[in-house]
Amino acid sequence: MSVSEQQAKASINEALSSFAKGKLADNARNLFFTLGYRSDRTSQFSPNTSDNFIASFDIDHKLNSQKALLEEWLSVDFLFQFTGTEIADNDQFVEFDTSSGESAFFTSYLFFAIALRRSA
Repeated sequence: MSVSEQQAKASINEALSSFAKGKLADNARNLFFTLGYRSDRTSQFSPNTSDNFIASFDIDHKLNSQKALLEEWLSVDFLFQFTGTEIADNDQFVEFDTSSGESAFFTSYLFFAIALRRSA
């Protein structure tokens, strides 16, 4: 294992360990940044409730609340938006095919952190 691989694993381990303390959203952003997902496209999402999440992001009512376990959500935080610009700069993602069809509507990823009532 190379030195850079060891450093990367140590950074990931440190980012994962940080979840034991501090704010979930900050720790989640830090973990994604450590993994190479960087974006300045973020904003406050308030109140950070499942009801507000649904009102803001499930306009077409496609989310299955039972499968999503909404009753288990303590909070949901918007972390950042990953757009075509960030995707092009990150070799972990395949760029969107906007040539035709439904995929033409999807041009970014939204990342959220959800705190759950139960630990397991």
